[in-house]
Order: sequence, then structure tokens, then C-alpha cells
Amino acid sequence: MNTKNDIDYTYINDISFDNPTFKVLAQKIDKNIIKNFAKHNIHHHEEVELLYIKNGCCSYRVNDKIINLNAGEGIIINSNELHSFMYDKLMNDKPESNYKEFEFEYVLFHTDVLSNSPYFKEHILTKIIGEKALDCIVLKTENPIDLLVLKYIEQIVYLSSLKGYEMEIISLLHEIIRRLYNKTKQIENISIESEADPDIKSIKDMIDFVNENFTEKITISDICRKGNVSKNICTSLFKKYTNLTPIDYVRHTRLLAATRYLEGTEKSISDIAYTAGFNSTSYFTETFKQFYNITPAKYRAIMHR
Repeated sequence: MNTKNDIDYTYINDISFDNPTFKVLAQKIDKNIIKNFAKHNIHHHEEVELLYIKNGCCSYRVNDKIINLNAGEGIIINSNELHSFMYDKLMNDKPESNYKEFEFEYVLFHTDVLSNSPYFKEHILTKIIGEKALDCIVLKTENPIDLLVLKYIEQIVYLSSLKGYEMEIISLLHEIIRRLYNKTKQIENISIESEADPDIKSIKDMIDFVNENFTEKITISDICRKGNVSKNICTSLFKKYTNLTPIDYVRHTRLLAATRYLEGTEKSISDIAYTAGFNSTSYFTETFKQFYNITPAKYRAIMHR
């Protein structure tokens, strides 16, 4: 049996489904679990992500855009789009106070649960799902279609807390797709035939490389090689999509893993520093304080109250 200290927190962007044959993850995210939800680096995945804000407000980064969301609003993030919950906006000298007002309804699903029909995928899904369609759709309560979608998200989260309602959940997901399909027909200049942006491919490759290897020694040359770009372009892309330099992004990724270890294990500060990829405890502590305005020890004390 694994002990608390045996848990591996280094794969910070993994998605785990209760049933791998029914790829739908839905939950209510409140102050008790927002900390774990927030600790995902900028990432991308095949699944479509739906978020309905019940209380509070937050910011999401989708590709190079920052989207501010308020209570009653929501967002749909398309398949394979770079995105992140802007965790850094929650952290200040009193991190425990920043989660209390937040409450979300969250749904993540793979389009395979909807249909294997080639016609459905080619003529319906490609118009709203995927890299060549919309990167995200912001949902506003004043829009009747958006309001229905928000209600469907709420119902899916409720049904997911029960057993035996998979058909109803699939039906609601189809309703969301249908409403969004009608909505996209009203939006002009959506091109699904355009070529994929090479910058997006490069930054995805580089981000994936860092997310998968941050526990090892990483140089900017390593990152550039993965994206097949020069150092100047590498730095420019990271600043555009993460608002960080490549090396700061590596540090940030290591810090996110460290916060998980601080909260979820009883490992010593020095063990956590080396496990997360830092080469010394003093440098880890200095970097942690620089990013979060608090020491690792104090952070752990606050989160364990």
C-alpha cells in the first residue's frame, strides 16, 4: 500500500476518468477542492472543457487570450486548445483567503462519448470542436442559448454524482453540442479549413516537453530544439502564451508540483525541493517566495490548518 509520501505529484496535468470507457468528468468545485483544480499548468487535451461559475470570479488563459469570468458566466474550451486556470492571480500573502468565494460547475468530456458516426464528426463536430474551429466560447446569461448550456452543465454535474445516468448525461451533452452548433452558425468568418498555426504547434511541443521533464535538468536550448525554433522566437512564444520566459515557466512548473507535495505529503522541504527539480533547498525557498510571497513552510502551515 502506498503511503502518503509515496504519492507521485509530478504528472501535474493528468486527467483521470472513473470509467475509461465513459470519458466524462463532472464535479462541483468549491473552496475545498479549488486548490487542486487550480494546480494545473497551461496545457491542452483532446477533451472539451466546460465551466460554469456559480460564485466569485476568475480568469482563464486560452492560447494568448486572458478571459475574465464573473458569477453566472461560463466558458467552453475546445479540444486541444492551450489553456489554464490563472492560479497566480489567486496567490498573494494570504493564499488561504482567495479560495473561499469560489464555486464552479465543471465538466470535461471526450467527443467519443457522443457518437462514432463519421457524418456526425465531419459535419457537426468539426464546425465547433477542434483546433481549426473556435478556441473557446464565453457563455453569458443574457444570451438564451448560453443560459440553456449553463443549465445543462449544472444538470450534468448533478447526474454525475449519482449512478446509472450515463444516457441522460450523453443526451445533455448532445443538447449542448446542438445549441453550440446553432450558435456558431450566427458567428461570421469561422474558417475550419485554415492551416494550423505553426506557432501553436511549437509552443505546444515546448510546453509538453517542460511539463513532462521538469524534474530533470532543462536548458533553454533543450526547449528550443523541441519546438524547432530559435531562442528569440522561443522566448517570444512563451511570453505570448504564458506571460513567462521559458526558464521562468520551468520554475513555475516545478513550483506547482512543489505546492502539491507541500499539501499532500509529509516530505521535508528539502526532499520536495529536489523531487520537484530544484538543485538546492535555498534556491527552492527563494524562488517559492519570489513567486508566491510566502515561504514553503508557511504555505504548508496555512494549507494544513
